[in-house]
Amino acid sequence: MGRLFTSRHIFKVDKKGRVSVPASFRAVIQGESGGQFIYLRESQGEPAIEGLTPAYLEELAASIEHLDHGTDERDDAEFDVFTAIHEVRFDDEGRMILPAALRDYADITDTAEFAGMGRRFKIWNPDELKRRTDERRKGGKRVTLKALPRRGEPA
Repeated sequence: MGRLFTSRHIFKVDKKGRVSVPASFRAVIQGESGGQFIYLRESQGEPAIEGLTPAYLEELAASIEHLDHGTDERDDAEFDVFTAIHEVRFDDEGRMILPAALRDYADITDTAEFAGMGRRFKIWNPDELKRRTDERRKGGKRVTLKALPRRGEPA
């Protein structure tokens, strides 16, 4: 596994919807697509924009390939994944233009907060992300992960 999207970063969004992409995120993207583009879509179930690398989108496509052709399940999956994707290119200064429809969906106006999610990232209205973070902390929501055995160790 290569580098991952980590941490949180807040950047200004200009009137044209341009925003700088965090340098650490660009480094991950550089390794995935030569640094030229990223895929964006509405985050499912929350008012944020989800960023996907080409490799991650290929994994989603591979999952869909396992569904039977001609079924409603496959048609719905293909529609939900592929029709909602925006391919966004970077300029020479490491900025991208957030599509207006996605900015509206996530209620992003003059600032955007990037949140690393491992193999993907999300872009939020900073106030909304703070509200949700506070809500999770108050609710005591924490995830405990089971450690996997190291290579060569018995499971």
